[in-house]
Amino acid sequence: MTLTLKLAAALLLALLALSGCNAAQGDAWRYDPGIPAQVSGLKAESGDRLVTLSWTGNPTATSYNVYFVSEIGAQQVTRGNGYRINTPMSSLVIGSLDNHTVYHFMVTALNRDGESVDSVQVSVAPGPIADADLTGVWYFHTLVTGPEAKWEQGTLTVDADHTAVVSAFSDSSGSTQAPPGFALTVDGTGALAQSGSGAWVDFHGAMGARKNLMTATWSPTLQSRAITIFQKKKAATDPDYTIDDISGTGSGQNPSNPYLQGNGPTRFVYHQLYSGASNEWEYCNAKVGQHGNIWLDQYKDVIYWDFSTPASKTVNYDYLWKVTSVGIDPDGLVSEYWNFTDIVDPVTIPSFNTLVPRSPHEVVFTGRMTADRTVVIGVGTTTDALGNNPRYFLRIMQLCFIPTDQALPQPGVNDLAGSYKFARLAATTPAVGAGTASWAYGTFSVGSSGAANFTSYADSGGSSQLSDTFTLALYPDPNPDQKSYTDFANFTTPAQDGRPHYYGTDGTPLRRYYDFASYGSTVAVPSTWRLEDTGTRYYNEHGSLSYNRDLFVMTRTDASGYGMLVGLK
Repeated sequence: MTLTLKLAAALLLALLALSGCNAAQGDAWRYDPGIPAQVSGLKAESGDRLVTLSWTGNPTATSYNVYFVSEIGAQQVTRGNGYRINTPMSSLVIGSLDNHTVYHFMVTALNRDGESVDSVQVSVAPGPIADADLTGVWYFHTLVTGPEAKWEQGTLTVDADHTAVVSAFSDSSGSTQAPPGFALTVDGTGALAQSGSGAWVDFHGAMGARKNLMTATWSPTLQSRAITIFQKKKAATDPDYTIDDISGTGSGQNPSNPYLQGNGPTRFVYHQLYSGASNEWEYCNAKVGQHGNIWLDQYKDVIYWDFSTPASKTVNYDYLWKVTSVGIDPDGLVSEYWNFTDIVDPVTIPSFNTLVPRSPHEVVFTGRMTADRTVVIGVGTTTDALGNNPRYFLRIMQLCFIPTDQALPQPGVNDLAGSYKFARLAATTPAVGAGTASWAYGTFSVGSSGAANFTSYADSGGSSQLSDTFTLALYPDPNPDQKSYTDFANFTTPAQDGRPHYYGTDGTPLRRYYDFASYGSTVAVPSTWRLEDTGTRYYNEHGSLSYNRDLFVMTRTDASGYGMLVGLK
């Protein structure tokens, strides 16, 4: 081989290597993914007039075709004999089906190169809600508001004979003494009933049509009111939870496939209701990054923005910038920790945020991820800088998408439309005292235009109707840093004018307060804290819809005070 030929060969190898590097850096236009592989892991779960399908996300797919047919039409489904639904998500709830009729399902994956071969078919028959749907283990979280404010959590095991036993119990006081059990039944409409010596007073509960979530309101004492959310534990045969269920995939390479782009951080929204020292609701957008915090890699950093309360909103992009990290254990227990190792008592700064770390890597919140890995429900406690004036909270986190999905959902008001079985907890916040606590339950309907009303209603004060209507509209992601996200299923009523929310020691209203929202800072260095601006505009109704479009959570202020509504389709 001549020198010229050797140089040409070397140049060709260099160009090929460079091309490969560019592809490995996530250049999707230079990488041909090929037709997606066959969809695997297809699973169908029966609901009341619906079926929930889920499958393993394909890293080279940009959408999926779901084909289905009833047994009345065919003994198996093909691409030509059934209905077809295209979706960017790796889970789909198909409604308006006939109970007791078997349906056959299969899924294919698509991208610009074509459609995969058919998946293995699964068949299932929807069925009405029945006592058998209660059998199993349920995690529960309770918030109590009123004079005896607190939170409770534990597991509820229901046997085939309707016996329900509470275990793994704990509450905000540190008690682990489980309350007595009771008998639990459900009728065909999803209405729950308790009986026996351990039955909860004024209990009113409902099971959602997917049969994986239940809500309830009740009265622990004469003046206190409570809301409880139950979530069905995942099947023992399902895979363990991992950090991949909640962490981001980065904006460059997708860790599932180095040739593909990731969707960036995993976005979620949370709604939170407080009781105790003050009753208030809270809402915030958030995202979990791809990289772990320096103190423990498997815990991923969290960024919060658009933080909202009943009377104000933050106006800067970042509310808390990587000052906490979140992780998950194999059983789905999600924990959020402060990242700080150095702690200082900030009590000398009167306008300091009351969410204060008091020990290195202190736990902020713990909750359970649902079996479909799209919602986290849990409880926690906040205090002032001295550890006094505790506030107890219930938090519901709703993930915008499955982290490994290549395509992202783009929700609209049509996704919100429908009827929901709701439970609501609320309390007033007077100048002195615990305030008046209340609960309500019934059905809540949203039309295709976003018009919402309470079609049936009952509350702890004895009222049996609520002539309260409002209209919800999609609320685009508001962050001002040029990184708008279209996957948030957030809905609000029109903005309103607020009032000052933070006050100095002299009673002067403040539009800003100190916040240690910087990754590199420590709480022990007050000079690194920054002043956070708050706006006067806020949204009185702020709701979010879950990934599977069956759970609606809304915080609002009305005549009952500050409240949270939890609705199940």
